[in-house]
Amino acid sequence: MAVSGLEPRFRSSDTLHYDDKETIVRTIKINQVAYSALSKRRYAYLGWWAGDAGKVDYSGCKRFRIVDEATGKAALEGPITLRQADDPLSGEDVYQMDLSALGPGRYHVYVPGLGRSDSFEVDGAGIHDLYYHTTRAFFHQRCGQEFREPWTDIKKPACHVWCWESGHLLEEKNYKPKPGEKKKAFYGGYHDAADFDTFTRHLSATAQMLNAYEKYPEAFKDADLNLPESGDGIPDVLDEARWGLSFYLDNQRPDGAVPEGRGNASDVLGQYRGNLPRFAILPTQNGSCTRFAAVAAQYARLIKGFDPEQARTHLDAARKAYAWAEKHTASDKPRVGRAQAWAAAELYRATGDEKYNQDFIRAFRQGSLKPGDPMMDQDILLVTWPYIRCQRPGVVEEIRRQLKQTVISKANLFVRTVQESAYRMSNAGKTYMG
Repeated sequence: MAVSGLEPRFRSSDTLHYDDKETIVRTIKINQVAYSALSKRRYAYLGWWAGDAGKVDYSGCKRFRIVDEATGKAALEGPITLRQADDPLSGEDVYQMDLSALGPGRYHVYVPGLGRSDSFEVDGAGIHDLYYHTTRAFFHQRCGQEFREPWTDIKKPACHVWCWESGHLLEEKNYKPKPGEKKKAFYGGYHDAADFDTFTRHLSATAQMLNAYEKYPEAFKDADLNLPESGDGIPDVLDEARWGLSFYLDNQRPDGAVPEGRGNASDVLGQYRGNLPRFAILPTQNGSCTRFAAVAAQYARLIKGFDPEQARTHLDAARKAYAWAEKHTASDKPRVGRAQAWAAAELYRATGDEKYNQDFIRAFRQGSLKPGDPMMDQDILLVTWPYIRCQRPGVVEEIRRQLKQTVISKANLFVRTVQESAYRMSNAGKTYMG
C-alpha cells in the first residue's frame, strides 16, 4: 500500500485479530443499554458513512442472528432489509433487523462475515441500569458537591463554593480581592452544560423526575442511586430533587424573590462585561419565582409523608415566590403566563386554595396554554400535567378534557414522527430532539 507523503522504502506492519463471531463492529447499531420488554417493535440497524469514502455498501449482508448470551445459542434469526437509501441525516444506506420477537434476556447481534454488536438487554437489569445512570447524571452535575468514593469513582473537590462579593470566585487566581471584601459559600443547583452556570430553568428536569416518581412511587427506593443522602429513609429521587431546589431556597429573599440563578465566571458573567452581580447571584425574574414555586410546591406535596418539616418549608417558600411574581407583574390586568399557570396548578394541588385554581383557569381562558408549534412546544406538557392529574373538587372538567386531548395529540405526534427517520429518532431530526 502506498501512502501519499511517505517514501516507498518506508515499511511497517501490524497484526489485527478478527473473528466475525467475536469482533465488535460499531456499524451494527443497537439501543445502547436496553430495550423495553413492553415495546411491541424493536430494531437494530446496520449502516456507516466513511467520511470522504462516502456510504459503505452493506447490501451483501443478507441475514442476522441474535445470540442469547446465557446459552450461546441463537434466539432469533432473520433477514437484513434496506430501511432507507441515502439517509439525509447520516448519509448512509440504513438497513434494519427486526428484534420484536425477543423475550427478556441478554443478547448480541451477529452478522456472518461482518462481526457482532455490543451486548444489550431486553428488560431486566438493563432497564434498571438505564434508570440508574440517567438519573445519576443529576448527581454528577451538582454544583458545590464533592465527588469521591463511595458515591462515584470520579474524584473532584466541591466546585464553585466560595464567591467574593464582587462576583468573582475564590478559585479565580487572577482576581485580587479588595481589602476586607466579604465572601459567601453557596451549594445546590446544577451546572448548565459545560459552562457551570445554574438557572431555575433546570428545575424543569427536576419536575419531570418528580412526575415519574409520582406516577410509580413503588419503583423508587432509598439508596437506589448511591447518593450522599442515601440511607435517610427517603427515596433517592426526592433527595436529588431537594438538591436541585436547595440553592434557590437558600437564596430566596425574605420578600419571596428567587434569583434566576448564579453565574460561575463563565459565559453568563461575561455578558455583564465586568459589572458582576453581587456574589454572582443573578437578578430575580417573574419566571424564576414561578418556576421555583411550581417545583417547590410539587416537592412539598411528595415529601410530606417522609419529612413534614421539609414539606412546610418548601410550600411556604413556593407561596412567597408566587406572591412576589404576582406583585411585580407590570400590568393592571396581567396575563397569566405559562410559568405562573404551572405554579398555580402545583400550588392548587398542594393546598386546595381556590385562588390558585382560578389563576390557572384564567391562564387557560386567556390562551396562555394554547399549544404552539407541535414539534417545538415541549413545555405545554409539563405546565398542564399537574392540572390534568389534580383531584381537587374545583377542577374544571372541560378544561381538563381539552388539556388531556392536547397531551394525547402531542404524544401521538411524537410516536408517528419516530417512523419518519431512518433510525426512528423522535421528531425525525426536525428539532433539537433529533
